[in-house]
Amino acid sequence: MVTEKRLLWFLILTLLILFSFNRFFLGPQKRTLSPPLPQKEIAGSQKEIAEETPSLEECSEEPWENSYWNVTLCVSRGYVSKLQIKPFKEALLYQNLFFVDAQKPFEVKTSSQEISFTSPEFRKKIVVIKPYLWEIEVDNPLKKDLEICSFEEDKGFYKRYQEFFYKENSSITRIPYSKIKNRQTFTNLQFLGLRDRYYTLAILNPPPGEYFLEKRKKKLILVYKPSLNASSFKAQIFIGPQEMKVLQDYGLTEIMYFGFFHGIARLILKTLYFGFQIFKNWGVAIIFVSSLIYLLLFPLTIKSSKSMKKMQELQPQIEELRKKYKDNPQKLNKEILELYKQYKINPLGGCLPLFLQIPIFFALYQVLIRSVEIKGARFLWIKDLSLPDYLIKLPLSLPIVGDGIHLLPLLMVGLMFFQQKLTTPKTSASEQQKLMTFIFPLVFGFIFYRFPSGLVLYWVCNSLFTFIYQLRLARVK
Repeated sequence: MVTEKRLLWFLILTLLILFSFNRFFLGPQKRTLSPPLPQKEIAGSQKEIAEETPSLEECSEEPWENSYWNVTLCVSRGYVSKLQIKPFKEALLYQNLFFVDAQKPFEVKTSSQEISFTSPEFRKKIVVIKPYLWEIEVDNPLKKDLEICSFEEDKGFYKRYQEFFYKENSSITRIPYSKIKNRQTFTNLQFLGLRDRYYTLAILNPPPGEYFLEKRKKKLILVYKPSLNASSFKAQIFIGPQEMKVLQDYGLTEIMYFGFFHGIARLILKTLYFGFQIFKNWGVAIIFVSSLIYLLLFPLTIKSSKSMKKMQELQPQIEELRKKYKDNPQKLNKEILELYKQYKINPLGGCLPLFLQIPIFFALYQVLIRSVEIKGARFLWIKDLSLPDYLIKLPLSLPIVGDGIHLLPLLMVGLMFFQQKLTTPKTSASEQQKLMTFIFPLVFGFIFYRFPSGLVLYWVCNSLFTFIYQLRLARVK
């Protein structure tokens, strides 16, 4: 009965994880931006751009690049239409940067680090002064609104990572994408910006004036409205990955946020960095973190093992009580609780390490799903630790397994099965306990099957360490 209750608690926690993360089973959604479009393809994209930007006539596009950036310029309208960071080979959701509704066309001049747009009405100068730091200067004698960028709505699950943030009076405020109000105005800020799953755009020390967000179809437009006596805009803008080291260089570490377990997640991320500096591989760094967490919780594991051993020793007495009070469940439960009290046993003592693993699990998930450093990181056969590990890619999608065979979840199921066999008493195990020995690993395998491989690797390591310890205890007996 005791072991059954413990397993029932495990199953309840498992189902909670399942319902909390069932939306995480969506396949990866990649955004790619090829090098700037050939001239023949540009015409076909003008209709879409025209819908995104007010008063936009046909735009002549031109590529520009340096060692870090692939950029598409809209020359005649004088703005940056598309961005791609070369090291990450991924399109950014920040588009149509530094747009002003001009009546006359612009001319452009470029160098390796600088872009200049000039028209009879406006002048814009964009200088990439550091890999991810842009300096923008706009002469705006007509004092028209400057659209700093449009922020495209991400698809599916990843929309929840999009937000607007600003710092005011030493405190940072975050507004999720879905809760942003149309034309909500902000003034007197220390910095402000937009962020998605991996990347961010932040205006450092923004010039005086009003900033507001305008909803336009499936885009947010970040707009600067100049003050009455301002005829220019000059600011430094960070556009880049949310890497902890990079953000530290620009004083922007505050924008990193991992949700409810943010404190634990930050500690895990720093420990991962430490492990990566030693081993130069993110997979080994995850194993390193798993080892440290296991050692940290090891005293509780010992206590849990002792509690489980005591409960196993009581199984014959519990079986006798079960037979004696088989027609009176309330009396049975009362007698079992009295038995626990007599032998000073906490029936949930065996679950304590698992309870403590839950916040670590959630925090590590956020780190793996949001850290651009982990994106594309390889380990053994795993090509990307932020995605499920594909041992075999299937030609079609099947129920449960999807479009691939993932090895790590299968290893995890095997380890958990042997753990259950090792900890379930052979002599006094009921049919329900024997059934749970098979069901419990399968349920966990189903839940973890499409999780990021880095997270499954962590759980496999934890299960392996626990199995080795339990095997050693069994041999000592």
